[in-house]
Amino acid sequence: MDQKPRKFYFRSLRAKFLAVVTPLVLISTIFVFGLFEFNAQREAEDRLNDKLEKLVAIQSAVVAESMWNVADEQIKLILKALAIDPDISGAAVYDDQDILVAWTGKVEGLEQEQFFAEKEIVYVYDDSREVIGRLAIALTDAQILAAARQRLTTAGILGALLLGAIIFSTLIANRRTIGIPLERLLSSINSARGGGERVPVDWISRDEIGVVVAAFNEMQKRQQADEAALRKARDELEQRVEERTRELAEATLAAKRAQMQLSHAIESISDGFSLYGPDDRLIVCNRRYRELLYHGIEDIVVAGASFDEIIHSAAEKGLIKDALDAPEDWIAERIAQHRNPGDTHLQERADGRWIRVSERKTDDDSTVAVYTDITELKEREQEAEEANRAKSQFLANMSHELRTPLNAVIGITEMLMEDAEEFGQEDFIEPLERISRAGKHLLNLINEILDLSKIEAGKFEMHIESFDLPSLIHDATTTVRPMAEKNGNELTVDCPDDLGAISADQTRMRQIILNLLSNACKFTEKGQVVLMAREVPDDLGSAVSIAITDTGIGLSAEQIDRLFEEFSQADSSTTRRFGGTGLGLAISRRLARMMGGDIEVQSALGEGATFTFRLPRIAIASSGEDDASPLPERPPALPINSARRDNPRILVVDDDRASRELMRVMLAKQGYDVVTAVDGREGLELARRMKPSAITLDVVMPELDGWEFLKEIKSDTETAAIPVIMATMTEEPDRGFALGASEYMTKPIDREKMKALLSKYHPQDRTPEVLVVEDDPDVRDVLRGIFSKSGWDVTEAENGNVGIERLDGCQPDLIMLDLLMPEMDGFQFLEALRQRHEYGRVTIVVLTAANLTPEDHRRLNGGVTQIVQKTDTGRSELLATIREIIAENTPQPSQEAVG
Repeated sequence: MDQKPRKFYFRSLRAKFLAVVTPLVLISTIFVFGLFEFNAQREAEDRLNDKLEKLVAIQSAVVAESMWNVADEQIKLILKALAIDPDISGAAVYDDQDILVAWTGKVEGLEQEQFFAEKEIVYVYDDSREVIGRLAIALTDAQILAAARQRLTTAGILGALLLGAIIFSTLIANRRTIGIPLERLLSSINSARGGGERVPVDWISRDEIGVVVAAFNEMQKRQQADEAALRKARDELEQRVEERTRELAEATLAAKRAQMQLSHAIESISDGFSLYGPDDRLIVCNRRYRELLYHGIEDIVVAGASFDEIIHSAAEKGLIKDALDAPEDWIAERIAQHRNPGDTHLQERADGRWIRVSERKTDDDSTVAVYTDITELKEREQEAEEANRAKSQFLANMSHELRTPLNAVIGITEMLMEDAEEFGQEDFIEPLERISRAGKHLLNLINEILDLSKIEAGKFEMHIESFDLPSLIHDATTTVRPMAEKNGNELTVDCPDDLGAISADQTRMRQIILNLLSNACKFTEKGQVVLMAREVPDDLGSAVSIAITDTGIGLSAEQIDRLFEEFSQADSSTTRRFGGTGLGLAISRRLARMMGGDIEVQSALGEGATFTFRLPRIAIASSGEDDASPLPERPPALPINSARRDNPRILVVDDDRASRELMRVMLAKQGYDVVTAVDGREGLELARRMKPSAITLDVVMPELDGWEFLKEIKSDTETAAIPVIMATMTEEPDRGFALGASEYMTKPIDREKMKALLSKYHPQDRTPEVLVVEDDPDVRDVLRGIFSKSGWDVTEAENGNVGIERLDGCQPDLIMLDLLMPEMDGFQFLEALRQRHEYGRVTIVVLTAANLTPEDHRRLNGGVTQIVQKTDTGRSELLATIREIIAENTPQPSQEAVG
C-alpha cells in the first residue's frame, strides 16, 4: 500500500535543524529555571517554619507571666503586637482548661493551616514548673507566593532571551559550518548534472563535512579521468569494430576459399575419406570413398545418410567378402568398430581388394576415417612372406650344409683323440685338440650368425622350461674353467645351492652365461674372474641376478656405448689381439631381453668390468616380433621294453655317412648294439623288423625326411612305443615333440648327454606314484588314464582336505594340483603341505584353467615346479605337457640296466 503523504514536513536542512534544537533548548531552559524556583520555594518555606518556631517559643515565655497573673488585657496587647507581622495570619492563647483566653486574626481552622505551631505555656517558680496554658500561632505564605510570581516573570523573560540567543547562535553556526559547504556542494552537483563543467567545491575543513567535500572532489577528478578514458575507449572501440568488421568480411571470404580448397583437397586425397557426426550421419566424404567402398551404390552415400543404412546396403549388395556368410554378424561388428574406434583393421572386398580402415574419434564425438587400398601391399607382403620362407629354408639348408661336415670333423677328431690316448700316442693329441678347438670355434661363429639372422627375422623361438639354476651355473663354469686356467686366471663361483629353480630357456640361459664367462676369461690375464648369483626383488615376486666380474683390460665410456652393437668390439686393436666377431654380447643381450631380463655393464678402462645378467624367475618369452611359444611338450618317456638282451640295440637313422659312423662308434663304446640306416625308408624297415630299444633320428634326409619318419613310426602300433631321440641341426623341437619325439638334441652330439638320455629309457626299478588333487571327475579320469598307461600308480582326491588325508597312505613322487576347488583350494593345500617337511622335495605341478594374476604367481613362487593351463582349445597341448611331466619325473633306472 502507498504511504499517505505527511501533512507537515521541513524542506530545508536549517528548518529541520531548528525543529530538533528548539524543543531541546526550551525544555532545558524550563528544567533549569524550574529547578531554581523549586529550590527558592523550599528555602522560603524553611525560613517561614524557622520563624514560626521561634515566635512560638518566645511568645509562650512572654505570655506565661501574664497568664500566671491572669492579666488578660496584657495578653491581648501582646497578641495585638504580633498581628503587626504580615506573615501572621492568626494567634490564640488557651488556659490550662483549653479555654480561649485571647486571640488575634483568624482563629477558626487555625490548626489546619500549612504553617501552624503551638507550645505549652509554663510558669516557673521556686524551681518548679507548671503548665498553665498553651499558645497557638499560624503563619500565611502570601509573601512567598508573591515572591515566586515575581521570580517566574523574571525567569520567563530571561528564558525567552536565552532561547532566542541560542537559536540565533545555532543558526549562525549551522550556516557557517554546514549550510555554506552544502550549498557549494549542491551547486557543484547541479553544474555537473546539467552537463556542465565539473567544478570542485571550494571548502577546506578538518571535520566530517571537510572529509565529505574532499572525497567528493577526489571522486569528481576520478570521474573526469574515467570519462576521458571512456571516451577514448569508445573511440577506440568504434575504430576496432570497424576494423573487425572489415577483417570478418575478409575472414568470411577466406573461409569460403579455404572451404573450397579443403573440399578440393579432400577430393584429391588418394585414399577414401569420411567424417560422420556424433549421430553417425555422414557430414562429408570424397569421391574416392564412394568408389573404393561403395561402388554401384554411390547415390546413397550422401551427406546426412546414416552409417547403418550405408553398410546395410553394402552388405546386401555383396560388396564385402567378410559379410557374405554372416552379414548380420559382420554389420554388428562393423558398427561396434565405428562407434568405438581403436586399432586399424582390414576389410577384404568381394572384388579381391584389401582396404585398411583407420578411424578416430574427434573432440565432439564425431568419427573421422581414412580408407586405404592396400591390395598391392598385401600382394607384396605375401611375396615377402614367400621370400622369408625361402630365406628360412635357405638358412636351414645352409645350417645343415655348413654344420654337417663340421660335426663330422669334430666328432672324428674326438674319436681320434680317444684312440690316441688309449694307444699312448701323445704326439697326436695336441694337434687333434687344435683341430677340435678350431672346428668348435667355427661352428660357434656359424651358430651366432644364424642366431642373429633368426632374431632379426623374428623367427627365433624361446622354449621356457623349469630347471635348477645352480646346476646350470656350475656346468657352465666347469666348461669355461680350462679357458680361465689357460690365461692364468682364478675362476671363483659364488652361487648358493638353495638358489632354486628358474623358468626360462635353459639352452639360451647357458649360452648367455658361457658367453659372459668366456669374454671375462679372454680379456683377463693372470687375474680373477668371479661369478656371483643372487636372488633379488622383482615386480612380479623375485628375480635372479648373475654378476660376472673380471680384473681385465676394462672398458672406456665410449667403448661401453657401442659394446652391444652387432659386429662391434671395443676397438680394432682388441679384435686383432683377442679375435672374435663382436656378435656374442649383442646376441646375449637380445636373448636376455627376449626372456624379460637384461644385461648391464659397469667398467673403467684398465680396472676390469662387471657384467650383470638379471632375469625374472618366471621368464616372459618373446621372439622379438611375435610371442615365442613355450617349450613344446613331450610325449611320455616310455621305458625300453624289447626282448631282454645284454646290450640294448639302438637304431641310428642319418643320411650323412660321417655322422652315422660317429654315432655308431660313440654308442658302441658305451655298450650299445648299434644298427644304422642311410635314410628314412630303410630306418622304418629296420625299426619294424628289429624293434630297437631307441632310435636316434636326423631330420634333413632325402626321400623320407625325419618328420615323415616320425609320423610313420608313431602311427604304427608296433613301433609307437619306441623312444625317438631327434639328433639334428634343425632347431624345431616343438615340431618334433608334437609328432611324438621323446627327446631333442642338436648337433654336435654331446656324448655324456646322449648316454644319460639313453639310460633314461631303461626299465625302472620301482613304480612311481602320483597324487591327483582335482575337483573335476572328468579331468581326474583323463589324468588317471594317462598316468596309468605310463606305468604310474594313481591316487585321487577331490579337494585339498582329501588330498592332505591321502598323503598319509601314499608317498607320491609327483602331485598334480588344481587351484580352484571347494572346501580347501590349491593355495591352501600348498600352505598345509609346506608344514609337512617330509614332502619338501615332492614335485608339484599346478593344473588350472584360471588366468593367474601376478599376486597368484607370487603365492605360488617357490612352491610349484610348473604351471599348466587347462584350455578348451588346447587339449592336445595339455596332454603333451602332462606326458612331459611324466617323463621328467619317472625315477631313473639303475646302473645295472645300462649294460
